[in-house]
Amino acid sequence: MPEDFKNCDPNELLIAARCFLAPCTSPAQREAIKFYLNSQALLALAGTDLTDPATLQIAASGYNRMSPEELSAISLYLSLQSAIEENAALPDMTINGLKTASRCFLCMPRQRRQQALMLLRCRLSYETYPD
Repeated sequence: MPEDFKNCDPNELLIAARCFLAPCTSPAQREAIKFYLNSQALLALAGTDLTDPATLQIAASGYNRMSPEELSAISLYLSLQSAIEENAALPDMTINGLKTASRCFLCMPRQRRQQALMLLRCRLSYETYPD
């Protein structure tokens, strides 16, 4: 990530991301771009080529039967695995331990939690791809 964005300033990021807003891109186009970027990143990182939509659909076919709630649970599990991989201090990784450790975040309004997740995503992206 460019050094300019190390502090994850939302105003600077919004200026940089302005071409991803309407009318330049629709929500569907932004989603397609995200697929493209993530598949290219996976190819560069691991050599796994899922850049062709047909290949990606076949590879992801096991997820077709899953509900949004199930996909959300898997996403959360992947976040847990990422934290473990980074040696995060997680004294109690049971579901009850995680619920207890995270309960204070429920005090934040939903919109604020979404905003805070964007900040965390930015910071994690910067740490994942150092200069």
